[in-house]
Amino acid sequence: MVTNLKRAFESLVNDATWMDSTTKSIAMEKADAIVEFVGYPLWIKNNTALENYYDGVNKIIKFSLFKLGNNFLKSICSYPP
Repeated sequence: MVTNLKRAFESLVNDATWMDSTTKSIAMEKADAIVEFVGYPLWIKNNTALENYYDGVNKIIKFSLFKLGNNFLKSICSYPP
């Protein structure tokens, strides 16, 4: 998909009548510099690496839900001023 986008961009640059040759050359250099980073890291299928990457997320979620629950209770319960 990225390769197709790159080819389409290069075609548009080549066909552009409003660009001078210097601008076209710079645009083509930028197109050549595009690096494809589509997909997922190789370690994503390694359960240990995946657990290490997301270590601590459950603690954050639990704390956030606890805090949300406390705020909800405070809003519906009558506390003395």
